[in-house]
Amino acid sequence: MLEPLLPGDEPHLLTEAALTTLLTAARAHGVRVGRISIGAAANDVDIFDALRTVFTFPDYCGSGWDSFDDASDDIAEDTEFPLLMVVDGAFPLLARDPHRALHFLLNAADEARRWTAEGFTWTLAVATERDLEAPRRHLPDAPRPADPSPWSGLLPRGGEPFMVASAPRIPGALTVDLERIRSAADIDAVIDAIAAAPPANGVVVADGLQRVLRREPALAAQIVLALDVSYRHGFLVLYPGSGNEWTRR
Repeated sequence: MLEPLLPGDEPHLLTEAALTTLLTAARAHGVRVGRISIGAAANDVDIFDALRTVFTFPDYCGSGWDSFDDASDDIAEDTEFPLLMVVDGAFPLLARDPHRALHFLLNAADEARRWTAEGFTWTLAVATERDLEAPRRHLPDAPRPADPSPWSGLLPRGGEPFMVASAPRIPGALTVDLERIRSAADIDAVIDAIAAAPPANGVVVADGLQRVLRREPALAAQIVLALDVSYRHGFLVLYPGSGNEWTRR
């Protein structure tokens, strides 16, 4: 019912004008609307407190995605669907704490896709300041699922996206340059290049995210959201950068 108004895959990045149209359509079709703000979130507790205004959490559910997964059956049973959840403040949080913002978007989008596939329709929309064309490409399965265990000690804690101060030397990894990306078509081209010559070990080193983030945060978010879907297809994407904000210890 809302699909014609939704660009690309979850999460849908929309301007305020596009969100107004989407919200009008949602209410006209009896879709429940929940709107949260994460711009001032200092930690995961703040983010999950915001989610608790949309979902009914059982008492045993904590403030983390693993706990959310464990409680998903009870949460779904007590939540009214179909649901449109609008997220404000994602890009202010992205500027201040890139990993936390992207970790939220990746996990919330993954949950929205999974719940919808299971019959609990959950649409995730994120407020952005300008229109963004959505990437169209998706990676096929990797030749061999990437196994992070050999270098898990080098990976940052806190989950995807894997932002590291510098990429560990992994023989056979494929390096791609993100800095040249200027559009959704460029993101598609990078995904096409990975799909055309995938690394045998499934490891992709994505250079230049820090510079894209400084230049155009919304585009940087699109890049990570497009590439990190690949983790579900057996790829492991590493984002080397510099400074403490790029290393989660």
